[in-house]
Amino acid sequence: VQYHFRSRTVVLQRSLSGAGYNNTFPYSWGGSSDIDLMADETGLWAIYTSIPNVSRLDPRSLEVLKSWDTGFPKRSAGEAFMICGTLYVTNSHLAGAKVHFAYHTNSSTYEYTDIPFHNQYSHISMMDYNPRERALFTWNNGHQVLYN
Repeated sequence: VQYHFRSRTVVLQRSLSGAGYNNTFPYSWGGSSDIDLMADETGLWAIYTSIPNVSRLDPRSLEVLKSWDTGFPKRSAGEAFMICGTLYVTNSHLAGAKVHFAYHTNSSTYEYTDIPFHNQYSHISMMDYNPRERALFTWNNGHQVLYN
């Protein structure tokens, strides 16, 4: 949905083919996380379905420009974020999480990683990258946490 804050109206609305809703295909922690929208240096992205599709969206029309099938089971993911066209996935939303998987949309390739991710408040329920500030923002058990 594209929403105009000043007029408080929905300007544009599109559906994602095959996307679940009402906790059909959430991340491992649940929480109605079926569709995850995010932006990075390369555009607007949607992460959705059981084996996450990564779709690049046109920010003006919300049309899907291109989609990739990552092959990673979404219910095994704690959270995900995009940086420079690469999808990064954590293996848990709890303490001891690691960035476990990376999918590179520019080459349609993936790799398993083992990067420790400090989760100081034990339960991440939202994680997004801010390309202007070049930082990850999380909502972590009632705390907003910034990772440079």
